[in-house]
Amino acid sequence: MSKPITGFELLEKEVEQAEEFKEKHRCSSKNKKRDVTGANRIFSYTFTLTGIGVGVTVSCSCGKEKNVTDYDSW
Repeated sequence: MSKPITGFELLEKEVEQAEEFKEKHRCSSKNKKRDVTGANRIFSYTFTLTGIGVGVTVSCSCGKEKNVTDYDSW
């Protein structure tokens, strides 16, 4: 039996891409909760386990997302 996964870590390249997305992202004007200051945006991370590595996607509360997976590390 395999051990349960208790946490994930981002690689340096993934952190850089995620931070860039968060800094440059502008929420859609269709979002009723739009906040032009960005103070109320909530970002989440999704980790997808594959047979060869872990995919990483960062998502904004407005629905926009970016895949920041460092495929070079696979």
